[in-house]
Amino acid sequence: MLLHEGQLDRKNLFLIGVGADSGRGPLPASAYDALLGKAPEIIDGGMPRFVAVEEIDAWPAEKRAAFWNAQFDKCLRCYACRQACPLCYCQECMAEQLDPAWQSIAIDTDEKGFFHLMRAFHLAGRCTGCKACVDACPAGIPLGLINQKVAKVVEALFGGYDTGLDPGKPLPFTTFRKDEVLPGCGHE
Repeated sequence: MLLHEGQLDRKNLFLIGVGADSGRGPLPASAYDALLGKAPEIIDGGMPRFVAVEEIDAWPAEKRAAFWNAQFDKCLRCYACRQACPLCYCQECMAEQLDPAWQSIAIDTDEKGFFHLMRAFHLAGRCTGCKACVDACPAGIPLGLINQKVAKVVEALFGGYDTGLDPGKPLPFTTFRKDEVLPGCGHE
């Protein structure tokens, strides 16, 4: 993704792939300068991608809201999730502005939830699921679930788009065509 977004220059990198028989990766052998182990026969490993998200989606709305409110209540607003994320490279994060119109610097649950949802939408179509945010969170908030939920929606809305698997494919939300229609949004 960093190559795709112009943050890194490919000629300055030597990519080493580690072959595996399970999981979502690695990419095809041709994506690497060197491959350790055997190349995968199929990219996705045949594993379902959104099992935990689908389980939570099946809960009643009140249970989902209570779960996420309890998670966001634990947040310290330390921004470790943002600092650990390889795709959070903005010069100035909107969460650090002194007086942003859409978010206060308060540490109440609603504001903490807004920060995490805003960040997830900022990563929509970009998050590769590395879970660095989850590993960095001192409060143990399952931030990967939010990112997976957004990835599931992006995949459904943008014709099966899967982050990072096709560097030639335009990123969702970064391109626009006059003839573009988003099915199911009521504005066909």
